[in-house]
Amino acid sequence: MQEMIHEDEIQETFYNTMIDFAFQETNEQSSQQKKLDPRAVEILMVRTLSYLCDNSQNIRLQSGIQSVGFKTIRGNIVTEDNVDDKYKLLFSGLLAAIRNKNDKELYLDSLRSLASATAKITSFRETIGKFMKFYSELTEPAKVGIVNVDTIRDTFYNIMVDQYYENIGEFRTDVLNMEAYIFICFSTNVIVQVLLSSKMMTGIKLCNNAIVTYENCPYEFKPMIQKLMELKQLFDRIVTSDEIIRLIKKTVSMNPRDVITSELEALKTPEINLITGNISGLAIKISQIPHFKEIIGKVLEFCIALAGDDSA
Repeated sequence: MQEMIHEDEIQETFYNTMIDFAFQETNEQSSQQKKLDPRAVEILMVRTLSYLCDNSQNIRLQSGIQSVGFKTIRGNIVTEDNVDDKYKLLFSGLLAAIRNKNDKELYLDSLRSLASATAKITSFRETIGKFMKFYSELTEPAKVGIVNVDTIRDTFYNIMVDQYYENIGEFRTDVLNMEAYIFICFSTNVIVQVLLSSKMMTGIKLCNNAIVTYENCPYEFKPMIQKLMELKQLFDRIVTSDEIIRLIKKTVSMNPRDVITSELEALKTPEINLITGNISGLAIKISQIPHFKEIIGKVLEFCIALAGDDSA
């Protein structure tokens, strides 16, 4: 019996192949920065699958059926016989694509369908999210220490997209259905996350490690930053444990699936209630600020595109 190939090895292979193609494309574009959107990610997935097809080997399975195998980044050959059942779709799709290689249009259609089907596997979604975060961090023009509209937007946008990936299992359907709680959930979560990352600092920490305060904040975001700074004083003093963080997150999430256990309920105090009330109130207010509404709109557009691919 063949030794099973762990799914981490398969994900590493996909991740590193996508990175290779992404940087080839970046180099071809010289100094022009390219933003990764769902369409760009789909193209990279198709190129990755095409690479696997080009480098696959004909394999006869233990059952006698003809199939394909490909070499992982660790040098092992992966087949349907030595992976988890959830990956069998990948191999049947690769085999179908290879059979269509002589017809370029049909071959590309097969790869696109396989890319969409592969992305439905949760572990591949996590790999794609990890890849996008890594690529964005490496290719983003240097903004270290800069406080401006773009760095504030980037901070809030990145936190919201990360939230989608972290909760993709339950968020996918809710995003497509545009459930009402999603709008507030994105806002309340981003408030909690920026407060956590900025604990005991003089202001709000941005994604480029700059610190924004009311004094150096661009005019467009001053009302939001002022409210965050006021809330931060109480947050820094009261939020002292992981349990309190979980309680606050569940209280303000608005997600009907988030159930507060009796153990967490027992941690509530008037000051924690004040924090959660202020977070919820601030989330509603800042979601009405034009610049923040624009960020939420772009995040939802991005997430809907990703979620829509899954339902295709």
